[in-house]
This record gives sequence, structure tokens and C-alpha cells, in this order.
Amino acid sequence: MTVFSTVKYYRVTTNFAKIERTRFGGGVLVSIKSDLQASHRTDLERPNCKLVVVQLKQTNSKPVTLYTFYRPPNVAPDALHKLNDSLQSKSENDDIVVVGDFNLPGMTWSEDHTIPMN
Repeated sequence: MTVFSTVKYYRVTTNFAKIERTRFGGGVLVSIKSDLQASHRTDLERPNCKLVVVQLKQTNSKPVTLYTFYRPPNVAPDALHKLNDSLQSKSENDDIVVVGDFNLPGMTWSEDHTIPMN
């Protein structure tokens, strides 16, 4: 089976976006408001993983690293391990936000505790 992947970058006056899609659907889009400074952190992205990492900075504020992740349904947990690897490579003092579609319907999501990834 051949999968065609396309990555497109757009730079306009008000936002930055990256679109990564295969012909089978799914992908990641990040659009940044024009008053934020955004740096694409390709060093924190992993091959064969639908993950876009962007560092955001607003004047007089500490930078925040935004992880945007997509895991296709019914695939092996390899992509989750790659996300975890990327998160572990960040400094412990960095502020991060992780968003996305993890396609884990059996997971109980809660704000008051974390579930370790094995």
C-alpha cells in the first residue's frame, strides 16, 4: 500500500499554519494569532508521527510550547511513545500545552490525575 503524504506551510500577515495529511485523512493544523511570536520546533517533532510543536511567546511573558497531536484510530501505540519521547526531551521548567485527537475512546480523561504511559 502506498500512502502519499503532503506537508504544506503557509505564511500570511495574520497567522502561521502547518497542514500534514495523508490521503487516508487525519492531520494536524496549527494557526497562530498574529500578535504572538511563533517558532516551529521541528527538533521536538518525531518522524512518522502526526505532531506539530510550536513555541509561542507574547511580549513580557514566559514562552509556552504547544504540542498538537493526532493519532489515527486503531493504530499501534507507537505514535504515543513518540509523543512521550518528545515531551521527555523538553526541559522540566518549560511550560507546555498538549492538545489533539488521541483516539483513545476507552481512556478516562481527568484533570485531577495523570495516567502513566507504559
